[in-house]
Amino acid sequence: MSLFRLVSCTVLCASLAACASAPAPKNEPMTTAMTAQGKALLSKGKKEEARDIYLSALARDKNNARAWNGLGVAYDLLGDRAKARDAYEHAQALLPHDITVANNLAHLYLEDGRPAEALKLLAPHINDKNAPSIVRQNYERAQTLLRAPASKPAKATPAKKRTAPPPVKKEKPAKKAVEIQGKKMAYATLGSFPTEGLAKAHLSRVKPLLEGLKSLTLSLTPDVQVSGGTPVFTLKAKTQDPEAVCRRVAPQGFTCTPYK
Repeated sequence: MSLFRLVSCTVLCASLAACASAPAPKNEPMTTAMTAQGKALLSKGKKEEARDIYLSALARDKNNARAWNGLGVAYDLLGDRAKARDAYEHAQALLPHDITVANNLAHLYLEDGRPAEALKLLAPHINDKNAPSIVRQNYERAQTLLRAPASKPAKATPAKKRTAPPPVKKEKPAKKAVEIQGKKMAYATLGSFPTEGLAKAHLSRVKPLLEGLKSLTLSLTPDVQVSGGTPVFTLKAKTQDPEAVCRRVAPQGFTCTPYK
């Protein structure tokens, strides 16, 4: 999952656009302290405790956009996408023009296979000079998913080639030769994530879809986009046919961008 959200803690800020940008409620110092505590818990990987803190904060103030956004991040990290989406949508309703909240919800829409809605959320922010690079990455992924053709054409052609006698069989060694050259493999990106734990959780959901693909290597690459900044973990599938990877995962609503 983006695939891409930003929580304003050190690790999560890069992508999980979570608690940081929403203004704190002026009349609730206790709620403000609780949301700050939730951020700290998330940065330590204590997802359940963070969730409970955010829920307590919202029991005091249902209009606390920061708490709703942080709750969305907690649910997202816990793998409960339905509750995460509900929390992000509450935050977005309270802060319709906030870039971090928009990016969080857009990332989830991408994971749910709803690129048009993600694009609509991110479009107003794409020319913002101060926008984190992850916002543009999500925007470009949404565009790629919308442009991706249905992977149905060319059913008959392969079947006819298989029926042909010797010529088709002679082509098989050539395919093996390409596989042997495999060290210069192309790749597909399957999302960028603010924490290694979130990237690994996404990997566990995508991996079963890629079973059977030959010469496939999955890797997590930390990418520091600003000198001295927090790394974003990019999930890559190294393979000679990155489009085959995308054909497997895109119909299930997962982000995939092929590179050759």
